[in-house]
Amino acid sequence: RPFHWRRRLFGGGEERSVLEIHTRPKGAEIFIGDSKAPGKTPATLPLKLGAYHITLRLPGYKPVTRDVTIEKGKTYGISEILVRE
Repeated sequence: RPFHWRRRLFGGGEERSVLEIHTRPKGAEIFIGDSKAPGKTPATLPLKLGAYHITLRLPGYKPVTRDVTIEKGKTYGISEILVRE
C-alpha cells in the first residue's frame, strides 16, 4: 500500500478543510511532515483537521517550512517567494 499516507492525510469521510499553496517560482515539492504530497506548487490540498508541518523544496532555492493548524470550515493559504541558495 504505497499510498496509504494519502488516506491518512486527505481522509475519506472525515471533516476536512483546504490548504492552498503558492510559490514563486512555481514547481516546488510539498512535504507534509515526512511525506511528499502529490503534485507541486501551485496546489490545493484538502486536509483533515489538525496540525501540520509543511516544507516546500525546489532545487537551487532555500527550503521553506511553515506550521499550519487546519480547522473546520476554513480555507488556509501559504504564499512564498523562494530565495536562491
